[in-house]
Amino acid sequence: MYIGDSLSLNSFQSLLCLLHGAVPEAKFTQEIYRENATITFLDYGVEIVLFHSNLLVDIEVESIGRVLKLDSIKSGQIWKEFDLLIFNSWLWYTRTPPGQQ
Repeated sequence: MYIGDSLSLNSFQSLLCLLHGAVPEAKFTQEIYRENATITFLDYGVEIVLFHSNLLVDIEVESIGRVLKLDSIKSGQIWKEFDLLIFNSWLWYTRTPPGQQ
């Protein structure tokens, strides 16, 4: 499962291209729901999943408006179903935000 933003999408698509190149006749199914996608290679019992998330943590609506919850990852419950997780969100790995010293 790829988890992250557009960088994850690029990696997801690149892996699918590599797999198609290796087994071009493989039967597969494709499910797309909003920005998430699941490709299942039927002959191999393998699922490749993209879980699109600009922020890995939750944003909740409270009385004061939308609040970023740095200690909450409710959407991460689905991650427990997978054997391999690939996190890829460039902003999370920078020490300071772009434009700041």
